[in-house]
Amino acid sequence: MSESIDNIKFKNKNLYLIIITLLGITSIIGYIYFSKIAYSVSINDKMIGIVSDKEKINKILNEIKDEMGKKYNKEIKLTEELSFKKIKAEEDQITSSQDIKSKLYDILDFKVDSYAINVDGKDLVYLEGKVYAQKLLQEIKNKYIGENEELKEIDFAESVKIKKKEMDINKLISYEDALNYILLGGKEIQKYKVKSGDTAWDIAIKHDLDLQDISKANPNTNLKNLKIGQEISLNLPTPYISVKTVASKEYEDEIPFEVVYEESSNIYIGENRIRRKGEEGKKKVSAELVKINGILAGENVVEEEILKEPVDAIVVKGTKERPKTMAYGVFASPSRGRLTSRFGPRWGKAHEGIDISGSVGTPIKAADGGKVVTSGWINGYGKTIIIDHENGYKTLYAHANSLKVKKGQRVYKGQVIASIGTSGRVTGPNLHFEVQKNGVAKDPLKYIEN
Repeated sequence: MSESIDNIKFKNKNLYLIIITLLGITSIIGYIYFSKIAYSVSINDKMIGIVSDKEKINKILNEIKDEMGKKYNKEIKLTEELSFKKIKAEEDQITSSQDIKSKLYDILDFKVDSYAINVDGKDLVYLEGKVYAQKLLQEIKNKYIGENEELKEIDFAESVKIKKKEMDINKLISYEDALNYILLGGKEIQKYKVKSGDTAWDIAIKHDLDLQDISKANPNTNLKNLKIGQEISLNLPTPYISVKTVASKEYEDEIPFEVVYEESSNIYIGENRIRRKGEEGKKKVSAELVKINGILAGENVVEEEILKEPVDAIVVKGTKERPKTMAYGVFASPSRGRLTSRFGPRWGKAHEGIDISGSVGTPIKAADGGKVVTSGWINGYGKTIIIDHENGYKTLYAHANSLKVKKGQRVYKGQVIASIGTSGRVTGPNLHFEVQKNGVAKDPLKYIEN
């Protein structure tokens, strides 16, 4: 009885194995029957989806190229390579066309033929057409063609070329953006709006700039007459491309005359007399003006034609020994001390000289050579010396303590003629010093040599 139960268990176990095996085989046969051949699509080893037909991908790629071509009006090039792997896939594993298209838009680099503006071997900008690149370079040149200039040459200071290149479509920029980028050197112009009380100097200090730089950045602006609300530029961009122009110019220029010196024993040393006035000559100059971005960089003289020869000036120099007491025409300081009062209005009336304070007895010296015409007391001035320098000038020295020279005596420059004192109307020891030209009082400080 127990044996037949064991046999039944064994038979049931085998039956289960057979059923499981049959179910597995049935599933495999079903998968093979219901699945179909498909393709796993990858770009640069990155899988983007599964398609049932390779032509489906080609169709999607052509749609993308057409759409991008219409958008940019350019022939689009795709450089990435697609790879396909043959697989079995069920219907629900197939990637939709829209999903594949979306992924392709994200992954693909769209290339187009572009034209680079290349400066000294470096690409600056990329434009969609050669004609735009040529137009841009011509417009840069046109900025520096003056109306009244006869240009012999216009070219770029750098090596500038137009190069055809296959480039990512996202690197193309508009004509205006490319022009501004090159002219501004990749920098934006900084503007400042003038406020109440602003001067060009204040603005320069506020922005840590040189006044000369602001002047260059605003060539057509009168910086001395700024108005509230007026906008000025704070920087002068350096363009990536500089234009060199060579213009012809003809003009008349003066020829300076030479000065020829002759000596004469009839004239005192230090005196000169003009025997003949000089006359400037004239010449016609043909020159080439070299400018960089409209700023003069140099001038090359091509030819000069003398229209009028200059006439030399002849100056006679004296060799005759000068008398010691003769005036030189330049005044020395009459004494040492502190300046206490200047020339001009004082206490409601004119003060016709200067006051130099000093200790009693401090020497007073002749400011220049000449003849003593007064040596004595003058009301208000006290003890006073007046020297006639015999050239239209007289000098007066007042409030002296003692007088060292007499009327009629000739004195030389620097000779002690008196000493500081308190004579006359004074508040303390000082020298009152006057300079008179043809009888009119002048400010002595304008005549005393340093």
